[in-house]
Amino acid sequence: TDEGHIYSWGYNYCGSLGHSSSTSVYKPKKIETDKSFVHFDASYYHCCAIDTEGQLYTWGYGNNAMGRMNSQHEYKPKKVSVSTPSNLMSCHIMDNLLFIVEGDPKELGEVR
Repeated sequence: TDEGHIYSWGYNYCGSLGHSSSTSVYKPKKIETDKSFVHFDASYYHCCAIDTEGQLYTWGYGNNAMGRMNSQHEYKPKKVSVSTPSNLMSCHIMDNLLFIVEGDPKELGEVR
């Protein structure tokens, strides 16, 4: 949204919807977080987002994927603790691969 909120719904595989559980949701529901996001991407297993500070967050299926160094599923957006550039503009998911793009996140202008 213009305010940087993310809404999700559907089959909630391993927390991929970001609603603090694995329960599926059948109508748009806001992901509860105190962060405001400027970019978002999703796949069947995982999601990623960049906040207004340029920080990377991921959630969903574990298995040492999405910048997390463990096999735990994340059920809500969690800041990635591995070393990433401090000024991320966007993130992209393809299967189990996570791509990040450096730049000023404010240049995007709106959530994409």
